[in-house]
Amino acid sequence: MGNAIKRSAEEVLGHEPRIKRKSWFNEQCKEAVADRDKARLRVIQDPTEENKRRLAIRQREAKRIIKMNKRLWEKGKVKEIEDNRKSNTRIFFEKANEVRSFKPRHTMIRMKDGTLLTENDKIAKAFKNMFQTLLNQSRRDVVAEEYDSVE
Repeated sequence: MGNAIKRSAEEVLGHEPRIKRKSWFNEQCKEAVADRDKARLRVIQDPTEENKRRLAIRQREAKRIIKMNKRLWEKGKVKEIEDNRKSNTRIFFEKANEVRSFKPRHTMIRMKDGTLLTENDKIAKAFKNMFQTLLNQSRRDVVAEEYDSVE
């Protein structure tokens, strides 16, 4: 049944290949991840110390290979961006936007009076107070509140 749905959807909509997002993830990375996954399955099936040690080695290798390939890709992109800095500004900004991956996280909470807290220490204190009031309630009050919310 699942295959019939997939086949008819492909006939109607057509097949579109996946978009490759991580161009730095090459065959070497795939092999390292496959080795790591095999070692992980071996540990799940037979959790001996030797298998655990092999898994740790494979995890380190995979991490090292992935980091290395990503750094090489980033260096190549930076060089490409620098080469286009003065000669072709359109390509410069296109390539710069491709590399951009950091998105700052804005942490804010709204207090009961409607004001927004943005400083991390004040947010931590607010969460501390909130959890203290939640966790220090008597058990009967918590059960009664749960029944009130269900009705």
